[in-house]
Amino acid sequence: MTDKYQIAANITLAGLDGFQGRLTAKQQREVFGANIFGKKVVKIDASNQGQVTGSFSVCFGTDRNIFEKTFEQISKAVNGGYAVNF
Repeated sequence: MTDKYQIAANITLAGLDGFQGRLTAKQQREVFGANIFGKKVVKIDASNQGQVTGSFSVCFGTDRNIFEKTFEQISKAVNGGYAVNF
């Protein structure tokens, strides 16, 4: 069972606080407990807000959709076995 505190601890232990870029599937499973972001670009903020901010291209690279998910939302998705909606 993954909770928001475990996610924050995993991020700190992996040295990913402040990370911006794409996480491999292996990194996502180690940190979040599942591969929930796929190949989307994410920015991790574990120190202050406890959230993941991400983006993905929607129009051949000219437009990007931005999303923000808290560690609590991520843990509910992982524990419930469903994908995070963007």
